[in-house]
Amino acid sequence: MSITLFPNGIAPRMAVVYVGKLTVIERRMYVGHRIINYNTTANVITGRSETGIFLGRISLGAFNESQIEFTNMTPQFYRSDLEPFRKAAITRPFFFAWRPSLYPLEVGYCWAMSDMTVQNSVSNGFMTASLNVQGIVR
Repeated sequence: MSITLFPNGIAPRMAVVYVGKLTVIERRMYVGHRIINYNTTANVITGRSETGIFLGRISLGAFNESQIEFTNMTPQFYRSDLEPFRKAAITRPFFFAWRPSLYPLEVGYCWAMSDMTVQNSVSNGFMTASLNVQGIVR
């Protein structure tokens, strides 16, 4: 008797499914946005001999990170749409896609690394918010 771990050569897969409200920001993301898929921080140990010769590296893991900047938001939009998101993001993970119609694979399953900061940005009352996140990407 044998146990087949991968029937037909196909490895099993798992997924997480979350259902919630989609928050679409008022303005597009501008220049300077750090795309989470391309910002990986690796936790590695570098081995060297007693004389300093490079012996190799061991990867202990890695994570992706970004800083999401929400700019030029009207006070009404912030209070009605982004404030509920801010409150939920304190304890719950979320998906973030910066331009899903152009880059549908650049999506992160994220969690907040600190509280979102919010401030008035111009004299007309428009607001800016910033959120540091880490996440898992495809």
